[in-house]
Amino acid sequence: MQQTRVAISWSGKAPPGGRVNGYTLTELVTVLVIVGIVAAFAGPRFFTTTDFTRRGFYEDALAALRYAQKFAIASRCTSVTATFTAGTGPPAGYALTRAGCPPGNTSGAVVRPDGSNFSNTAPSGVAVSAATITFDEMGRTTASATVTVGGRTITVEQETGFVH
Repeated sequence: MQQTRVAISWSGKAPPGGRVNGYTLTELVTVLVIVGIVAAFAGPRFFTTTDFTRRGFYEDALAALRYAQKFAIASRCTSVTATFTAGTGPPAGYALTRAGCPPGNTSGAVVRPDGSNFSNTAPSGVAVSAATITFDEMGRTTASATVTVGGRTITVEQETGFVH
């Protein structure tokens, strides 16, 4: 079956030569069907935030561990500890505490520049494994440690305290 393309100009006449540039109805419907199928499978991926939330909390926990190491070195505290509470979603999360800090051997929560405690709870659906990681005044840990946040693993090396 041969398809013919017919176009009529505003004057009601076919263009000179009878040749028409354009798309047939079959081509347009085929493209719309393909776009619909792609949208049905790809669309939901763009409208869920679970992956973004999971990755965001992982990056936040990674930054908190790096901050704990830097804080231990800069403040000369004998220990700065990051405690990860296991679970999925709240109340799982982490908190940073300090001990043996000059002057006067003080201890307590590590505070952010805005004055709030350096801690965070995991968003709903984000799993966190239990871990306690302590940095000394040189930024080292007593042993290598790992913590899993949102399906990704954070590793802290023993001798250097390198967080990755």
